[in-house]
Amino acid sequence: SPSVRPSVIAVGGASGFIGRYLVRSLRSAGHRVVTVDRSRGAGDARQQDALTWPEVERCGLPDGVELVCNLSGRSILDAAPALRLSTVAYRRYVSELFDSRIGRIRCLAAAAAAVRPKPPSRLVGVSAVGYYPSSMRADPPPVFDESYAGPPDPSLAGRLCASIEAAVFEGAAKSTEAAAAAAGDTRQIAVRMGVALGRDGGALASMAWPFRLGIGGPTGSGRQPVAWVHISDAVGVLEHALLADLPPPTPSFNSDVLNAVAPALNTNAELAAALAASLRRPALLTTPAAVVRLMFGTERAGVLTDGAFVSPRRTLETSYQFRFVDLREAMRDLSNSIFSSMKIANWCMSPFIKIFHHSLTISSEYSKYLVYFIDFSDFSIKMTGGGLYEAEGTTQAVLIGLTAAAKSVSAEDAGASEMGQQQQQVAAADAVPFTHLPGSLKRAEQTKILQSLSEEELQLERDAVMDQLRQICGILAERQGGEAGGELPPEASLNEVRSQMRLYS
Repeated sequence: SPSVRPSVIAVGGASGFIGRYLVRSLRSAGHRVVTVDRSRGAGDARQQDALTWPEVERCGLPDGVELVCNLSGRSILDAAPALRLSTVAYRRYVSELFDSRIGRIRCLAAAAAAVRPKPPSRLVGVSAVGYYPSSMRADPPPVFDESYAGPPDPSLAGRLCASIEAAVFEGAAKSTEAAAAAAGDTRQIAVRMGVALGRDGGALASMAWPFRLGIGGPTGSGRQPVAWVHISDAVGVLEHALLADLPPPTPSFNSDVLNAVAPALNTNAELAAALAASLRRPALLTTPAAVVRLMFGTERAGVLTDGAFVSPRRTLETSYQFRFVDLREAMRDLSNSIFSSMKIANWCMSPFIKIFHHSLTISSEYSKYLVYFIDFSDFSIKMTGGGLYEAEGTTQAVLIGLTAAAKSVSAEDAGASEMGQQQQQVAAADAVPFTHLPGSLKRAEQTKILQSLSEEELQLERDAVMDQLRQICGILAERQGGEAGGELPPEASLNEVRSQMRLYS
């Protein structure tokens, strides 16, 4: 909101799925964001505001940090085969699950207590709706909200969420003497996150590829509740927890907790039907619960085969307004993305990938860009005038814009685009993607989209494209046994990614 004073905000786990969106939103609103991650992002223009966890443990947070939010933590649904085959590996993984969340919350709390001239006013830790007991164990199924004062669910997810919240409300303040002294100055809030649905990561990315192939459907019985939230509302609730003038919890609420879930109550079968409808695919094939247990083990399978109906009662009472309250509307919004994990995952089934470049100039203002296309050849895709793609059905082409960085190419080369014959193009040595545009848009509409992008949006586009290209490389490496070079490091440049992909072509 324009009325909110710009703040200095530290975000742990900023490179994660939700973290990327949160950082982008905060920066676009004028806030200074200090990111904390395992490593600095390559090409980050704000290196002075990019910290690693060892640096925070050693040197603390910069003075002047006013708000702190932590989203870091290892995924509870890691499907690595070793976790199913080795008891030792699984125990180590569970230990890392807890350490990656609780240890980092305490690290941020201790660092926050030492911030001068005064500690941050709020510490927000992200838990999950796995805290609530299953709604499938009673008839009629109960609906839980933030007033629930009973014990957490006894599952692994429930125990993990309870430990996270203990670290937010208690362990954080006790992590050091300095933190204990400053506890009264920092308000601690836990956000119980639902299943976040977004275009380029999270649950939707892993769910969507079977649906794109026409083999998707419900998981288990399909009757289990799914407490979902659109990515824009996931970010919105976090910003609400950080920035809004929140009243203290009333006696009817057990603690300072906000549920980040849509107000609608939906089941897994309804989620599958909405996803299938948005992709124009059937949702006929059920994934048996036994298969889920085989993939993730009995202890973690309940995350997918069980669940709770959850209401964001206190979130609504504190005046947060959800943008997406209907599941089908949320899915339609997400399926409109031209460049999303669901399409990339399907396209990677192609027997080979061709990578080539073709000049595209939208207007003189953008004449310094080249556009690279990734052509997945088993789909009916053809190039049309001006370097635009046309695709049949719901398949779209991918346009990855590249910023100018190194040397000029000749006007003759630039003339490959009928719009670029009169203009000089610049090749990119270490390029930064800037936008993804569907070929169905008119050129005037494309120009309008390009001109509306802010610097923060450009950075988010870059991160999204790099994540998708790494995902492609990972899938191809797995198909070929990792013989052609292995995984790419997080700091790999776009040119390195393209070189790696050529090895698999």
